[in-house]
Amino acid sequence: MVPTNSLCAGFLLPYGPDSMQLCEIGTYQTASGSTSCSSCDEGTLTATTGSTADTDCKAHCVPGSYSRTGLAPCKLCEIGTYQTASGSTLWFL
Repeated sequence: MVPTNSLCAGFLLPYGPDSMQLCEIGTYQTASGSTSCSSCDEGTLTATTGSTADTDCKAHCVPGSYSRTGLAPCKLCEIGTYQTASGSTLWFL
């Protein structure tokens, strides 16, 4: 059994002390020992599970841009390339 007060931010206990889980992508948890994670604002996501702050929630890259995660900060597509989808991790020739 994991003591509730020993959990770090980014984890939750959905079914009690024996059910420790990372917060899912698109959610975060700032407090230790919580039973739920908070959702990111609409139009934003976290890049990984276990996020610990609302500042981990980033906007999707807009069409014409990309990033390693598909989330901000984004780079514009290189000259002669394109990207028509949002949240992209690559561009096309």
